[in-house]
Amino acid sequence: MTIPPLVNGVLPAGTYQATLAEVAIAFNQPKSNTRPALNAALEHAAILIWSRDPTAIIYVNGSYVTGKVDPVDVDLAIRSDVWDDVLFAAVFSVSHPGEEKFVDFFFNPVQSAQHMEELFREIQGSSAQKGIIQLAP
Repeated sequence: MTIPPLVNGVLPAGTYQATLAEVAIAFNQPKSNTRPALNAALEHAAILIWSRDPTAIIYVNGSYVTGKVDPVDVDLAIRSDVWDDVLFAAVFSVSHPGEEKFVDFFFNPVQSAQHMEELFREIQGSSAQKGIIQLAP
């Protein structure tokens, strides 16, 4: 599924599967000072996650997948039985020093009863939902 155009600066509700390259193209902001670093951090994080858990499901959200020119970070929600927040933070900070500040991540086991994808779609202060990206390896 292709990434649809933004509506009022956010993705329409839904889950859109896309590769890293498609995400970088869809959210390219030529005048952005932060997006090049965020693109690199997102790519490095995804490659690292899939290197140890090829079945991990990675969702991308936050201001990175909006029309904001200079988002601060990229938000990731990951379903994995291999990784957790502490392990990933330790390995990512050694593998890609300085990039940890660009990625806000939340790991959850695959079989968890928590519905993190639904929480990830919430718009703060609103009952409306926004779209999220599911990265395709």
